[in-house]
Amino acid sequence: MLVGDNTNKGKTVERGWPGIFKAVVNNQIDKNDAVIKVEHINGPILLISAKNDSVWSSAYMAKKIIERLDAKNFEYYYIHISIIGDHGALAGHLDMIYDFLNTHIKPK
Repeated sequence: MLVGDNTNKGKTVERGWPGIFKAVVNNQIDKNDAVIKVEHINGPILLISAKNDSVWSSAYMAKKIIERLDAKNFEYYYIHISIIGDHGALAGHLDMIYDFLNTHIKPK
């Protein structure tokens, strides 16, 4: 199904996240309207993506986030870990999250 609304200035895109993602990548939606200004985050960032993600292109988007952080000279620690597997593969790698939190997030 196709939808159109004010956020995409009257253009039609497929319903749901995969359609929105494709529309942004294919310049059907202004990328500036869709960008999250990750450089405004005030702390370390851990990005974990799945190389074979069938829900959305998590590895591609994480790569774009890292590129944005690099370009903006982000002052905090950040890392992208791309794991082998599908969208649910993260469940087998929770140790990476705990390691990141224990190393980079200091308790008050």
